[in-house]
Amino acid sequence: VTGTVAATPGSLSGTAVNISGGGELVAQRFLATGNPLGVRVNGGESAITLTDAIIADPSALGPNSAGNAGVGILAEAGPDITATRLALLRTRGGLIQQAGIARLENVVVAGSTGAALSFAGGDVGVVQTTLADNANGVSLTTNADFELTDLRIVDTRKVGVATSRALYIDASSGSTQQLVEEQRMSLRATDAT
Repeated sequence: VTGTVAATPGSLSGTAVNISGGGELVAQRFLATGNPLGVRVNGGESAITLTDAIIADPSALGPNSAGNAGVGILAEAGPDITATRLALLRTRGGLIQQAGIARLENVVVAGSTGAALSFAGGDVGVVQTTLADNANGVSLTTNADFELTDLRIVDTRKVGVATSRALYIDASSGSTQQLVEEQRMSLRATDAT
């Protein structure tokens, strides 16, 4: 799914895939690029399962873009999200989920100008995941119950004046195993003559 257009510039319309009202989608070898929003899943009875998927370059066009325009996956009001071998590339936020269940395995989120993974509540399981060159790593808030295993967070960077964190936990509980956070230094050779 490539190049959908929002009905109003900067709105959440024009989503590559929109699931609501108890809808379910199982997709393999899924590619979505250049859409105002990658995937939107809304409602506690709604669900998506992605395997071997890439969501890249969602565009938040217009001077007054909706807050979640440009996000890879937007999960609202408690849906189930299951992803295996998923890449979320160059987004305003990789996956933003409000409540529900998230099961992510072998996921890469790179180049996000917002949080790579953000969970407000819900049941969260993340395994063998790499977050690279994002403004924030993982955010777990509002009673999220989480298990993070073999998570690598590389080169979290500050964007603008906002605080940048590799891992942020507030009013949530869970466990982490094999969590690695690193900042690589870039060395440049200079001409000393």
